[in-house]
Amino acid sequence: MRWRRFVRAAFPPLAALVALAQVTPSARATDLQHLYWADTVAHEIRRANLDGSAVEDMLSNVVTEPFEIALDAAAAKLYWVDRDNGRIRRSNLDGSEAEDVAVGSFDGRRRSGLVVDTMNGRLYWWRETPAETSVLHTLYRASLDGSGAEALLSLSSDIINFSFTPVTLDLDAAGGGKLYWSDRHHQIWRADLDGTEIEEILSEPGPFVPLPSRPALDGAGKLYWAEGIRRRVRRANLDGSGIEVLVETAGQTGEILVDPVAGKLYWMQAGNPGNPSEVYRSNLDGSQVEVVATTTTIFPTRLTFDAAARELYWSAGARIQRASLDGPAAEDFVDGLGDVAYLALDETTGQLYWADRLEGRIQRTPADSSGPVEDLHLRTLLAPHAIALDPAAGHIYWTETGRVRRALLEGNAIDAATIEDLITGLTVAHGVAVDPVAGKLYWTNNHQDIIERADLDGSNRELVHNTLGPKELVVDPPTGEMYWVYGYRAGGHQGDRGGVRRSELDGGLVEDLVQSYSDLAGGIALDPVGEKVYWTDERARDDPPPAGQASTKVQRANLDGTEVEDLLTGGLVRPTGIAVDPAAGTLYWADASTGTISRANLDGSEAEEVVSGLAAPHGLLLAPEPSAWTLQASALAALACVARRARSWRH
Repeated sequence: MRWRRFVRAAFPPLAALVALAQVTPSARATDLQHLYWADTVAHEIRRANLDGSAVEDMLSNVVTEPFEIALDAAAAKLYWVDRDNGRIRRSNLDGSEAEDVAVGSFDGRRRSGLVVDTMNGRLYWWRETPAETSVLHTLYRASLDGSGAEALLSLSSDIINFSFTPVTLDLDAAGGGKLYWSDRHHQIWRADLDGTEIEEILSEPGPFVPLPSRPALDGAGKLYWAEGIRRRVRRANLDGSGIEVLVETAGQTGEILVDPVAGKLYWMQAGNPGNPSEVYRSNLDGSQVEVVATTTTIFPTRLTFDAAARELYWSAGARIQRASLDGPAAEDFVDGLGDVAYLALDETTGQLYWADRLEGRIQRTPADSSGPVEDLHLRTLLAPHAIALDPAAGHIYWTETGRVRRALLEGNAIDAATIEDLITGLTVAHGVAVDPVAGKLYWTNNHQDIIERADLDGSNRELVHNTLGPKELVVDPPTGEMYWVYGYRAGGHQGDRGGVRRSELDGGLVEDLVQSYSDLAGGIALDPVGEKVYWTDERARDDPPPAGQASTKVQRANLDGTEVEDLLTGGLVRPTGIAVDPAAGTLYWADASTGTISRANLDGSEAEEVVSGLAAPHGLLLAPEPSAWTLQASALAALACVARRARSWRH
């Protein structure tokens, strides 16, 4: 007779203790229960009441992938575009009081402009709305706090050749009140600040379509731009007349800057592995061309000018470099970065700001090197996938891309100051589970085909299983067993199938409980009272399911894998996380494609949606309010005593 059967037969109170420890206090106060989940796209950990009400952010990012930044020095505000979560946000220049200005403004596929009109108290940006064969680009305007947002104009571009796709946006508020932008078909446009009077200033399509740089204005009625692969710098009157070539260059040209006070024009010329890149300058009419600086970076970007200090700054990928206007030697100003996407200089305070989109942070430092680099905003989460709780210690654990982390729960929020990286160096970390009885943490590493465990502080890491594509997992401390779903993954074998497995917590006695025709890349949950295992079949592979079977579904079986039942087969797209409330007789599941969380009776009947409007919920977990964890911790302590005695008799 299996150990599980022996435990449940020999210790009838054990099932009650399991229920008390794992679902307390749902049998007595369901209003104290909450649904917890991780959102891999919104980069959030959230919770809600069991009926879907009172959705709360427990931990979210102030910044995820910052791309463009803009300064309002007079109001001491910093604005940025976060392309990953589709927001425009702002904060004080010291990083405090971060807030949303516009939500759903970017789709993250291509660069869009952001400009601040401090003279008129306005903010302008492009918003992209993808369609089946085209993309709608809408120019928006709002007050600096995001209120009064209005659409000024719309352009439709073909998704094949990107015609009319705007890639820049610039403002001439003082000299006539115009907005300027360039697009991917070598066109430069302008319009009034209210979006009317649209004019095409430049249009020269050809067999090689260069992308014009951001237009630069000199304040004296001239517009300048660089044409990359055509290797030249040009200018025209503001109405597009009088186009002239100022400089023919030896290499591909990049960004351009105008210093109207000194009457100088600056541009970047790309190098190659054998030749350095260079920063050039000339008079505004193109005369007296000279090299200002050289750099080994093949294509430096984000050219920024400090007129007072007579210095130039630019992005060199993982570095910010600078050079004096009086000498050609470039130096590393800040290094050890990820990918600097944008630079901005506050000439009033002498602070240089930048957005590091790879590391997910916005930083600043004095341009004169008189102070340290400051972190203004840091990415807290990166695609969290699964979560687990340790009631006794008040900890929450979760998996992210490449790591397992934990933090303390403070009321209804996660204390970001207590976040710890427990396990790092993983490829794709999916599931995570806590065994509070033995003080162990378990996780799956899908692309390395392993399940590992460690102490709850991350120490004493050890291999538990070499097993194909493990995804979510759940532990059953009273019986000393663990269950997991597995399936086909990128780079796996086309003949691989998904399924449900279980083993002892130390890796012994591996059993195949259920085998599936599909990936089975979803979630898994246990009902220790009803002795059932539940799982979501997230998506089928390219091969169709057997006749009469749904490609995605929610299923359950006895704990030994017998009596497999299809509970839900309709209305599912990509079911992921799953949770069970045995005392209430309720099943919950998340759908990452529809952005919803739903519930039903344990037999799948009376299904209803409880939370909608999410990005990609995963890792669903049912747990009590932290204030009730004292009772739950006591139950776990009693459970540990019984389990230890039972295991001693086992041997």
